[in-house]
This record gives sequence, C-alpha cells and structure tokens, in this order.
Amino acid sequence: AQLMGFYNVIEFGALEQETFLIGTNVVLGSHRLRASFAVNRLSGGAAGSGFADGDDSRLIALGYVYGFSKRTNVYATASRITNDGSARSVV
Repeated sequence: AQLMGFYNVIEFGALEQETFLIGTNVVLGSHRLRASFAVNRLSGGAAGSGFADGDDSRLIALGYVYGFSKRTNVYATASRITNDGSARSVV
C-alpha cells in the first residue's frame, strides 16, 4: 500500500486558500484500490463571495483499477464534494 499526501497554501492579498489531501493506493495483483480525502479552506473574502471564512469544501473519492495488460487498464471512480457556506467547489 502506498500512502500519499499534499498540503498547499496560496495567498493573494487578503484571500487565502489552504488545501490538504491524504490518499492511498493498494495493489492486489491486477487489482488496485484507491481512496482519498481532501479539505479546502478559504478565508479573507467578503461574506457570500465564496471566499469568506467558513466557505470550506471536502472531497472524498474511491476508485478501482483493473489491469488487463501492461498498457491496458479499466477504472472506475466515485467522488463526492460537500461545500459549506458559499463555497462553490465542483467535480
């Protein structure tokens, strides 16, 4: 199993975007299972702008990959994003 992570902060004037992601990739022969969870926090904007404090988003994703050969795979992924406040994150 592989564990991966990502953390990033972007500032533009008073606006700030903080993103955190953690995920895993589990290999079981020709099968691979993937999962990830991400949080996106926004701050510094006016209320209702989509960038105000509390305009946060969360993503959860689950995936499956089957390897037919070295170059041919079939995969499926399902994900869901939930937005708080005026956040407008989409898949």
